[in-house]
Amino acid sequence: MRHDDRDRQQRGEPTGGQQRAPATGARVAPRSGYEGHSYETAAALARPDAGRGVPSATAGPGGDALGAAAADLSARHGDALSAAAARAGVPAPALAAVVLTEAAGLGEVEPGALPIRFEPYVFWQRTGSWVVATHRDQTAEQNALAAARSIDEGAALASLRMGLGQLSGAEASAAGYADAAAMYAAFSTDSAAQIAALGEVVAADATLQGALGSEDWCHVAALRAGPAYHAIGYDDGLAAAAAAYAEQVAHGGDDDGEDARPRRRRGDRR
Repeated sequence: MRHDDRDRQQRGEPTGGQQRAPATGARVAPRSGYEGHSYETAAALARPDAGRGVPSATAGPGGDALGAAAADLSARHGDALSAAAARAGVPAPALAAVVLTEAAGLGEVEPGALPIRFEPYVFWQRTGSWVVATHRDQTAEQNALAAARSIDEGAALASLRMGLGQLSGAEASAAGYADAAAMYAAFSTDSAAQIAALGEVVAADATLQGALGSEDWCHVAALRAGPAYHAIGYDDGLAAAAAAYAEQVAHGGDDDGEDARPRRRRGDRR
């Protein structure tokens, strides 16, 4: 990648397939469905703190950042995760892996705040307007959302990934909501609703359900993060997060045995 392109990506500006139309200032469509989609491209990779996914879970319960995050998730939302996993028909550590891996890419979230990620490419598809989203932190996400809402409220909320499972506005129906606005309103005041909705989305998608149930992390990563999943370490992050959460369950004396199941790693789906 050229240095000038990388600099533009860090600022949330278009590169390559995304060029500004000289007459109107709207963006020309990217050359592929994924090019320019900020959630899946190198704009996220260029962040110094993006790294290669979440840390390893080898240090044991509470022994590293991931272990601490898994312990906190279990303490705060363990019951809700177990219920959502049962509804989805997948192991609780697999569902927790999605939550933990998504959280690793969101930066610090204030207690009680709704974690969001604004997708400018989705907003552009819906409105023809481009809103810069640097994805630097949650303040930047909120600023991008506010700018988008000033243009088109419905499209702005439909262009969010939101909640602990980072569900997209397009998944509102599968999650049990009338639209993205209804999902946003519910998620804003109820973290349990965020986890329950993740379970509903998995239950409604047989492919995702099967991938999570068999702990096929490459397949899960492709479904949730797009074709560039390996570049951001999403598959490795899922595997480490599932192991960390399962270890927390075992450490707490409530081991359901799921952590003893063999886990598929990168390259198993060939």
